[in-house]
Amino acid sequence: MGTLEYLLPAAVSRVGVRIHGEHGRDVYDPDGLSFKYNLLRGGIRPFVHRYIAVSSELADWLVATVGVRPDRVSRICNGVDVRCFHPRIGPRCEFGPPGFARPDHVILGTVGRLEAIKDPLTLVR
Repeated sequence: MGTLEYLLPAAVSRVGVRIHGEHGRDVYDPDGLSFKYNLLRGGIRPFVHRYIAVSSELADWLVATVGVRPDRVSRICNGVDVRCFHPRIGPRCEFGPPGFARPDHVILGTVGRLEAIKDPLTLVR
């Protein structure tokens, strides 16, 4: 639910336009099947002018399950600028303190919270 609980006070405070970015469903309801959570989202729906979903699947769920009108949902997918972030061409640069990584090591990183829904152990494995 994230920030949805702030939409009612925003409406009472006469905030002119209220937009909700839908990044995913509740951590305790990752498939969006909980009657309780969906009822709460439906109750808050009149206070949201526009929804921004980060995937087609979430946009479809907002329409089909939460009952948001399709014209109130836009999709802006998370992405990576592949012109800026791409595999290195040429010799490898030094990374970290001396001896941190040998030339045959692979270094990767991730950004995200350490929650089961994010499944960080799969990356480690």
